[in-house]
Amino acid sequence: MRWYPNADDQTVLTRHPSPVARETTTTRNLMQFTTQQHQRSAAIHEAAHTVLFLEAGAPVRSVLIRVLRSDADTSGDPLGTTDIGHYSDRLEPFLTALAGGERAEDRWMRETGLWNPVRAWASERHALHDRDYARQLVRKYLKHDMTCGITDQGWTDYLALHTAADRALDRVWETVLTLADALLERHHLTGEEAARIAGSIR
Repeated sequence: MRWYPNADDQTVLTRHPSPVARETTTTRNLMQFTTQQHQRSAAIHEAAHTVLFLEAGAPVRSVLIRVLRSDADTSGDPLGTTDIGHYSDRLEPFLTALAGGERAEDRWMRETGLWNPVRAWASERHALHDRDYARQLVRKYLKHDMTCGITDQGWTDYLALHTAADRALDRVWETVLTLADALLERHHLTGEEAARIAGSIR
């Protein structure tokens, strides 16, 4: 499966090609979402991280989404954060959880009729911090540089992480949606609150 070097940074590879922008803009502007859609997307992303981290046994300290005041709020600040404590168990489910945020966004857009290639690319770019962390872990523990789009097997190619995350989300999708609803209502959850909500609906 071909992955594409991005126009603004050839070292960044994404499943979807970067759009050609006629003027300087942000990925959030390119998505052309309403405020509510941006916040729902962020809630889905963080809820997926949280549910999959909890499944992996990782200690979730808290999860939050930032409140957007209007459609004009297009700063580059992250819209959400999932804070994880020290984890020293199996690497594979942790990598799956890292990839789960962006794959959940993609799935949500497809299910709601909002998906298009530009939005899919933008959601990938919003996950670069997750990808960088996964790359560091693979290099440290598997002694391998992360590749993109070469194989969907194993744990050293990001396509394989996407495949693992898609399978994991099949199991927990309703839990992700329910936790996302709670995040949209409250904006911040402690790890205990998130675990209680996730546990009560499995």
